[in-house]
Amino acid sequence: MTAPAGAPATAPRRPRPRSVVHADVAQPAVQLNRWIAVVALLLTGLRIRLGQELVPGILVAVALLPVWLPALRRFAGARLVVGLGALALLNGVWLGVWSSADHTVSQGLATGASLLLLGILGGIGVVLWARTVLPDAWVGIWLGLGALASELARPAGWGGNPWKFALAVPVSIVVLSAVRLSRRRFVDVVALVVLALFSATQDSRSAFAIYLVAAALLLWQTVPAAAAGEGRSWRRRGRILLVMGAVVAATYNLGVALVLDGHLGESAQQRTLAQVRTSGSLLLGGRPELAATAALMRERPLGFGPGTLPSPGDVTTAKEGMAAIHYDPDNGYVERFMFGTQFRLHSVVGDLWAAFGIPGAALALAVLVLVVLALAGALTARQASGVTVWLTFLVVWDLLFGPLYASAPALVAALGLALLRKEPAPAEPAAAEPPAAPARAYSP
Repeated sequence: MTAPAGAPATAPRRPRPRSVVHADVAQPAVQLNRWIAVVALLLTGLRIRLGQELVPGILVAVALLPVWLPALRRFAGARLVVGLGALALLNGVWLGVWSSADHTVSQGLATGASLLLLGILGGIGVVLWARTVLPDAWVGIWLGLGALASELARPAGWGGNPWKFALAVPVSIVVLSAVRLSRRRFVDVVALVVLALFSATQDSRSAFAIYLVAAALLLWQTVPAAAAGEGRSWRRRGRILLVMGAVVAATYNLGVALVLDGHLGESAQQRTLAQVRTSGSLLLGGRPELAATAALMRERPLGFGPGTLPSPGDVTTAKEGMAAIHYDPDNGYVERFMFGTQFRLHSVVGDLWAAFGIPGAALALAVLVLVVLALAGALTARQASGVTVWLTFLVVWDLLFGPLYASAPALVAALGLALLRKEPAPAEPAAAEPPAAPARAYSP
């Protein structure tokens, strides 16, 4: 039926802009998630003991379990890490019962070791979830600031060298995450070189080498694709792994030469000479605990369990392994530190195996493979950042040569920041934007 002549035509009804309504409703929720992520990251980095190894990060991980557990599927290998960690915790309970037949087991130490691993797993989950609501650079900044506050709050643990024993990891996470906002690879490289040179002045030989390795690999990313021999995906990753190995070997030889020539100080030179003369190798001479760990693994491959105290036979087995590389184990260090109150094998692999058995060792191996493959994938796509390259090599070092407790912050940061996504990331702030703009959007 047509309208009468002269009557105004009825305008067609316009559909309601559903997307705008949904955006209005969702915006407060997005902002709330961002604020929750900021607080969660700060508390995850803040390792202040509330009791034994109970830290704020564990409480945060438990409270946010419903949000970070589903987020694991968005990152390659995340569910494998958490699954192996859960299996290791269960195996630790069984190992403790089994070892009680011939060893003394401290329930307090067992609880502390289990809480430490639980905190690492929960921290990884929280960081991965935070990456789904915040850009990666800001995730690293907030996590690093929490860790830095934790170290500044306990100067008694600095051991006479604040940079080497406390500040290097959190400061590096903050600095390298912050320079990532510039989105300029040159800035990343400069920051790594400055950190390396400063570490050299602070008697930190391993840190000096790790920073240099990271800087060298970032520079390699500037090589044009054709010159780098790009090909099929699997071939590219294979070439990347070879490049990584070559860079590590070259940096190791360069670092040893610099130390032996006295360029990193007389103290470092004398220690290095003594370690090389002891076993013929800087790695074995500097970390004789590896030989002790290997001997214990041969003697008792199933491990010991969290809280299990070393027996005199365990100490003898470890000493025999250390003596085999011409290290003198009768110097008080073995009895007082390594086996004085618990198993301290000075490597993440050794500590996880001793406390949680074969699943613990499998967890360490999975971490090693995942971070290396993630770095190879990022380098292949030429998207690796300074913080992820550095964290990857730091964690590889700690897996072999770092105690579990001291390595926990690096493990959380590396797995949380380096694992590759299966979906697009939140947009990083553009380099041309004012520095304050990202902070107003999703940070205090």
